[in-house]
Amino acid sequence: MRINSEVYQKRIDAFGEIRIPNCEPQQLKVVTERLMQMIIDREKELDATPYQYNTVTELDKLLTVDYWERYDNLLDCLGKITYGFKEWYTIATDASLIERGRRWLIAHRYIFLKQGVADRAQEAGENFSRAVKQK
Repeated sequence: MRINSEVYQKRIDAFGEIRIPNCEPQQLKVVTERLMQMIIDREKELDATPYQYNTVTELDKLLTVDYWERYDNLLDCLGKITYGFKEWYTIATDASLIERGRRWLIAHRYIFLKQGVADRAQEAGENFSRAVKQK
């Protein structure tokens, strides 16, 4: 995955935070801005390895776990410092919302998938559409 170079020029404010003006509803906008900031921060870290994924599903899982660790205190839950997993999971950001945020970023060209992964995802979508139309 790589970040569109225009994002650095047009979407980062004076405080170095990403701003996405045309994303609605507000809850999706918050998650999308956080995802983008997380991806930018990971790219800037010297020892960070890029996300290793072979499918979009793998990327969604990696982004979801990283999001939960960074914004929803997953590690506190796993260490049971304040509450157990069941209680944490009921208040954590929904994984489907994080996935929608990733799709929004790709659809609006904020980030790009690896070419082979993008091609396989496109093919899978077309196969699904054909299967639905045949029924």
